[in-house]
Amino acid sequence: MAKLLNCYGATKVFLFLTTLLAPLYVVRFHIGPYPSTLLEVLVGLTVGAWLGEKIREKGIKGLKGVKGINVPTVLLLAAAAISVIVSPDRRGALGIFKAYFVEPILIYLVIKDIVKSKRDWWLFLGALGLSGLWVALLAVFQGLTGWLTITPHEATLGRAHAVYDTANAVGLYLGPIVFLSLGGLRGIKRIKGIKEVAAVGGVGLLVLAILLSKSTGAAVGLAAAALVPIAYCLLPRKWVMGVIGVIGGIGVIAGTWFFFNISKFTPRDADPYVRKSADTLQFRVCLWEGTRNLLLDHPVFGAGLSGFKELYAQRYFTCDAEPLEYPHNWMLNIWAELGALGLVAFLWILWRYFKSVKDASAYSLVPSASCLLPIAFLAAMVYWLVHGLADVPYFKNDLALEFWVVVGLLETLQLKDYKS
Repeated sequence: MAKLLNCYGATKVFLFLTTLLAPLYVVRFHIGPYPSTLLEVLVGLTVGAWLGEKIREKGIKGLKGVKGINVPTVLLLAAAAISVIVSPDRRGALGIFKAYFVEPILIYLVIKDIVKSKRDWWLFLGALGLSGLWVALLAVFQGLTGWLTITPHEATLGRAHAVYDTANAVGLYLGPIVFLSLGGLRGIKRIKGIKEVAAVGGVGLLVLAILLSKSTGAAVGLAAAALVPIAYCLLPRKWVMGVIGVIGGIGVIAGTWFFFNISKFTPRDADPYVRKSADTLQFRVCLWEGTRNLLLDHPVFGAGLSGFKELYAQRYFTCDAEPLEYPHNWMLNIWAELGALGLVAFLWILWRYFKSVKDASAYSLVPSASCLLPIAFLAAMVYWLVHGLADVPYFKNDLALEFWVVVGLLETLQLKDYKS
């Protein structure tokens, strides 16, 4: 450890460990009366080391002009803070505000500030890839043997779930890493033989883990995101972003129509307390109908952080009464929890992300990767958006951190002044 600290510095070592062990937020404990997680401790060590190094180098003035502070990120934090105030469960809201917004955005700021070389960039992409690899290894072992299960009800269904309490979380975490890992393969400098084979095998292991989780949303997300590199191969590069934009526009129009006409698709004779079908799409449609009703009543502030589960269970469920925490759709999740301001801020962040993909095409950490890496980041976000149409891709400790690590890595990918 001492050698690593001397070679990379404390901030980079702690950031590597934070990214590598993000899914271990499930390790919970108390520090005195204060409830905490392993991930929170690692985030604290990373941010503490970063602040210490900056102050030691330049004093308090070293904290001025930190990279990464931008309008949509500030608006998102402001929306989250407002949502704490309007929440019916302020204690729970404060915990979510800290774990899903403050901590991951701090990690994003650290990445933006300390990634100054090709070695740094590949180090943290590697940390993300390795975090997916150990999660995938556990999930595949569970799926093939039935041993080391963490969540009995998922194991009974034969679904690999790794360290999570739901099998869907496997695909939510691993899906973006699949495509980022594919984009990083060319970073192996075309080494032929066992290293290259091992890297490809690692990607295959990630995909196998997702398939063994038996998540329909994850499978659809993989298929949709795989179309991105195919489109780059078949279409002129300048057309690809336009095609994705058109498809996204059509999706927005279709989604808006569905939002206001969703009652046409929900069963009218269903007993909300008795679920007769194992079809998860049916209960999601019921959930979305109730969410629509809630949002029409609370369009500006939504339900507040940690507020959806309270309001929905009280009076907004329709044909399915299961008291779920979130609406299981990324746009509805954000609108319900963060209000209209939060949704606008998040959409702005996504717009910046796609713009960064376009800008990153002009730069390269590795000459042969100039095309692959931007495609990989584009495919990763397509996966996130598609799987997130029917799930909760952000509101979980490791998923929030993963999102901001990916955003930070993309934005540092396009730096012009990298040192070798």
